[in-house]
Amino acid sequence: MSRKIYLDTGVIMLNFVSEPIEQIKNIFSRIHNKEVKAFILEPALEEIAFHLCINYGKDKVETYIASFIYDYDIQCIKPEIQLIQKAGVLKCQYRSILSYFDALMIEFSLKNKLEFHTTEKKLRKKFPAKIVNKLRIITYRYD
Repeated sequence: MSRKIYLDTGVIMLNFVSEPIEQIKNIFSRIHNKEVKAFILEPALEEIAFHLCINYGKDKVETYIASFIYDYDIQCIKPEIQLIQKAGVLKCQYRSILSYFDALMIEFSLKNKLEFHTTEKKLRKKFPAKIVNKLRIITYRYD
């Protein structure tokens, strides 16, 4: 069985730069070759579209997103009500450090036992050990 991962939008955006770092090339190559199964939540598409629009113009957004999901066979998941509720509780508990979408991504990754791939450098420091220890976090550096 292949590894299963959740891709934070920061990691996805690093794949769109003209010269991605080696770590990004490697993970996306493994996804493309079906060695790794990658997931995103549908609301991430809005954030991805926003950043693509800023960086490449509005005419590129639809093409880039469609080809990205198709080329890499990204599993784009619509959040279920139970997930939304659990994410809301997590957000309530950590309201000063978590965005709504961060809570949703973390809950989805925990529920599905996915590695959480992110560019958020301080994620391990932000959360209590009881959450961080359950979540396998892979951090990508960018300069």
